[in-house]
Amino acid sequence: ADTLAALREAQARGAKVLGITNVVGSTIARESDGGVYIHAGAEIGVASTKAFTSQVTVLCLLALILGRMKHLSAQYGIKFLKEIKRIPQKIEKVLNLNEEIERIAAT
Repeated sequence: ADTLAALREAQARGAKVLGITNVVGSTIARESDGGVYIHAGAEIGVASTKAFTSQVTVLCLLALILGRMKHLSAQYGIKFLKEIKRIPQKIEKVLNLNEEIERIAAT
């Protein structure tokens, strides 16, 4: 509800709104001036980590595009994209630390 209220307030003040959403046809998708569907799939837990991670990734890519428009070097852009592509492997590495995390938490 807070996000939708912010969207409407921004539009009332003349801003164009880009919605980044996981749900095709959602209120935010319908009311935004443009949008990106992240297609992260259904969330199992309450935390919405897949959608959040996907939305942050979209924002990073948007920042990269805007940066390139403002003379961000191609070399930096390539480095940035390589790091974005490594996110799944980094997440997998953290998920494989479950036993280590449990051991540390128990101390």
